[in-house]
Amino acid sequence: MITLKIGAEEFTKYQPKLIVKPGSLKKVDITDENGVNKFNSLNAQTVDEPFVGYFRGVDSWGNMVKLVPEKGINSEVFVTEGKAYQHNKEILVNGILKITF
Repeated sequence: MITLKIGAEEFTKYQPKLIVKPGSLKKVDITDENGVNKFNSLNAQTVDEPFVGYFRGVDSWGNMVKLVPEKGINSEVFVTEGKAYQHNKEILVNGILKITF
């Protein structure tokens, strides 16, 4: 709570609404499609299904940074031989990067 005094008039029990604006992109984490959970590695999948991975941007303070197409987000997938692998990239409305191959 904050008490604000202007002249002789006191305004008490003022509860400010704090808004956190994320900083610039610092790193990218592996996440779920909602951007809620952070994972240390991608899930293993069979070759019978397309592989899907989700990634979220994070600033220096751990706040989520929405990824947007206008920022020109680049992605590359490599096979074990070091060759680039063709994949699909989609930025979801919640700012999560979805990679499918």
